Amino acid sequence: MGALLQGKMTGHGGPIDFTGYRSPNIRDRDDATWLKSAPTTLFNGKDLTGWTGLGSADNLGWTVENTL
Repeated sequence: MGALLQGKMTGHGGPIDFTGYRSPNIRDRDDATWLKSAPTTLFNGKDLTGWTGLGSADNLGWTVENTL
């Protein structure tokens, strides 16, 4: 997995490009209160299993395309 996620959302207002970035390393600010845990997978690379939205699933119009 890379440090960058790019995509396009479409909806009533038209397409919107988005970019997500991996969170920065914050070791220099660790005050020992952080709890170590496994990463949370947001996208399985194939489909939208586990994704929900604000509204009926029928009218969200979400799709997954061009996954490698």
